This record gives sequence, C-alpha cells and structure tokens, in this order.
Amino acid sequence: MSAYSPPGEEHVAFMQWAIDQAVKVNGVEPARIPGRGLGMIATKDIQEDEIMVEVPLSAMLSIDSIPATFVNLFNGKISLQGLLAAFFTHGDPNILKKFDLWKATWPNMEDLEEGLPILWSKELGGLDLKHNSPNETAIADDLSTSITLPPSASGLWNTFRRKSLVEDYQTKHQNLLIRQEKRLRDAWHDVLAVFPDTNWETFAYYWLIINTRSFYYLMPGQERPEDTNEAMALVPFADYFNHIDNAECDVNFDGQTYTFRATKVYSQSQSLLLFYLYELIPVPPVEKGEEVYMSYGPHPNDFLFIECILAILPSPSASNADKIIKKDGFFLEENESDALYLDDIIFKDFTAAEKEELIFERYYGYVLRIYSHASVSKKL
Repeated sequence: MSAYSPPGEEHVAFMQWAIDQAVKVNGVEPARIPGRGLGMIATKDIQEDEIMVEVPLSAMLSIDSIPATFVNLFNGKISLQGLLAAFFTHGDPNILKKFDLWKATWPNMEDLEEGLPILWSKELGGLDLKHNSPNETAIADDLSTSITLPPSASGLWNTFRRKSLVEDYQTKHQNLLIRQEKRLRDAWHDVLAVFPDTNWETFAYYWLIINTRSFYYLMPGQERPEDTNEAMALVPFADYFNHIDNAECDVNFDGQTYTFRATKVYSQSQSLLLFYLYELIPVPPVEKGEEVYMSYGPHPNDFLFIECILAILPSPSASNADKIIKKDGFFLEENESDALYLDDIIFKDFTAAEKEELIFERYYGYVLRIYSHASVSKKL
C-alpha cells in the first residue's frame, strides 16, 4: 500500500462544506496519492453493500439548479455544458458564492493546460486554445503541422493521408480533439450571442472543468438524449473518486440523491474497492488506507487522454509507482475498454464501389468489439 498525505486545508474546508450541504460521507476521504495527485481513500474497513457517499440534489449544480431567468436568456440555443459554463462565468455572484469552497479545490488553468491536449501548443499537437479562442476555420490543417497525438484524437496519420469518406458516420471515439474543439467553439459562440464581452479564458476554464468533472444526470422518466453531454451535472465530493476500467460499485441516482455503495469483485489478489455504474460483483472488504476507485464508463485510453486531465494509473496488481505520472485524471495501463480504430487504414485500399457496397450491407462504420460477460450489461 502506498503512503498518502492530507489533501490540504482547502480540501478539508470543502469536505466540511459538503457535509454542511447534507452530503453524507462514510469511511472515505480525499488524500494526496504519491505521484498522481488526489484520490479517495478508505478511512476504515468498508463492507459489501455499505454506503460510502450520498449527495443530495440540493448540493449538485445542474440544469435544475440554475435560475430559469438565466436559462431563458439563451432561448434553448446553447448546449447544457455551455450553459453550465456560462452560469459560472456570468451567473448571479450571490448564488455562485455558495460554491466558492468547492471551486477552491478544482485544478487551476495551469493544471488544465498541462494535462489537456486541447490547450497544448500546436508544436505538441494541441490547439493552443488557452489564450486563443476558436475560430470558424477547420482545424485539420493546423493539426497537420505536428502529428504527435494518436490518430483517433487528431484524425491524422504520419504515414499516409486519409481518404475522404463516401458517407459520414458516427465516430464516437475518433477525431476526438476535433470534435471536442467543435463543442467548445459552438458553446463559445452561443455565449457571445448573449454576453458579447465574455472573457475567453474564463469561459474556457469553466467549460473544461465541467467536461472533466461532471456526472451523468437524468431525472426519472426523462428520455435519454442522443448526446450524453446533454445529461450532466456536477456532484460535489464524489468527484474525488478516480477512475479504473474494471471497477465495480452500485452507483445510483434516483432523482433526489446520488448514492455510492460499496460492493465486491472476484479478486483475492488485492483488497481494493472497485466499482462500476451498473453491475454488482462480490469482492473482499476494502481495507483502511486503500484507494477507492470508480468507473466513469467503458472508455478507450485515447478518449481518456483527450477528455480527462492526464495521469497514468497502474493496473491494480502493479506496484511500481515510477510508472505513474502526476495530475488527476485517467490513462490506464490495463484497460478492458481500450480500442484501436483501423477505419482509415482499411478504407484507404477500398474503391468507391466497395465502400458503397459496405453502406448497402450496413457494415460501413460498423464497430466490432469483444465484450466479456461482465461488460455486456455495461454497454452505454
């Protein structure tokens, strides 16, 4: 077990604030973990089916907690993520003051710049968006000057030029950086339409904070949106949990409370609490001092690399702390959900007629994935 240290005074103050907001905390607390920033550790032995954290709706920041007068300024012409970021940027200071202690625990812009490729310089393959707001021009040409990111992130290859598609199709885990930039750009222009004097760096900071710290949020009876970014909320204290791919837990939002309940996995090698959003699998109790993980979804590493503040985590069985780099976020050495997308490589040798045949047979853009028994029911 690695040694850990107290998280800092601001985190202690925030934890007390969370408790004052009726967040229930049982047997866990944030701590600094050597080599990689903050995480959640057990302060006692946690048993199966024991509730660790409960966060009430009143403590969350969601579409339902933003005043209708502010929401109506946009006439529905803004993404949910853009709206939340706009509220942090332009909302009533008297309302936002409630979140000051929480905000004091968030990464600053320098942390985001170090860990998020969208803010990296173009020389590193990023978009250099910290000081430069996105414009309407395509960014593929900008990226082509330095292809240092994986093709699924940049949409580019070092060894060949990709051919244009016969027909566009959904690419959830391809062209990641381009798609992320478009979401930010669209939100930025929607906010400017209402608040023309918006400061770019302030708005981008809050947009990225929400992007890296939000939880899935859907009220009972609501229809699930096609874009999961339209169903998100910030859930205080729960965002200390770090991600691991094969984690197991009963996490439930019933419209009033987000509940994080310990469960178990089939593992005799290590007493870690591992949990996931849907399926319960038994494990040994979590021992005092162990880090407590959760999973934010079955995401490939390239997705985690672009969407989360970078950090490399070892597998649960690893013991070499030198393999870990600092900063909160997730990049897993072992990831059951990792994937390699070969569309561009395969399609470069296909004729237009062959691609048309794939479209006809409904195999164009088809994703083939092997699911373990445990992961089938977790497919999002």
